[in-house]
Amino acid sequence: MDSFKPMLSFERRSDDMKMVLLRIASAIALVFLVFLLAKEPENLDSLTSFTTDSMDDLFNWGNDKFVLGR
Repeated sequence: MDSFKPMLSFERRSDDMKMVLLRIASAIALVFLVFLLAKEPENLDSLTSFTTDSMDDLFNWGNDKFVLGR
């Protein structure tokens, strides 16, 4: 059936060594981030406030730049 697309599929990639190392480094960074957030949950609060403030700044910049023409 052509219309069926699985949610998850496993395919063998033909990546070079640089891409494999990048994937391993990304996985290590993700595990490290989860470990740090589990160890000190107050870091999650500061991360969410930083993200919120950054998005607000970006929205205000875009509003000033493109809507108001400043």
